[in-house]
Amino acid sequence: MLEFVYRQFNIDPIGRWRWLAHAAIVARHRLDDPQLALRYARALAEKADDPRVPSWARQMHIFLLEDLEEYEAAEILLGGLLASDSISDPHEKRFLLERLRALESAENSSAPPKP
Repeated sequence: MLEFVYRQFNIDPIGRWRWLAHAAIVARHRLDDPQLALRYARALAEKADDPRVPSWARQMHIFLLEDLEEYEAAEILLGGLLASDSISDPHEKRFLLERLRALESAENSSAPPKP
């Protein structure tokens, strides 16, 4: 069923983004398949690039990367997002800055000690 939703999303990304966002959440939390969830979330980020699609849906892939402990990739994407000045809401910007700091901290704590 989730693959059906994914295929239909590809036909009309702006009209069907909600369904794919839901599929990503189901894949992550019900199926415990973060890779599948990441696939769907990346499709949202790439194809649903319309202002009518909320930023949380377009940013979902960043937080799934964090779940997968791919801190460096998540940090790069989040840093790029913040540097692009595409975030206008001050609360959202503050939240994302806090997440970036947490990612930097997580990346530093998971790195092997330097000689």
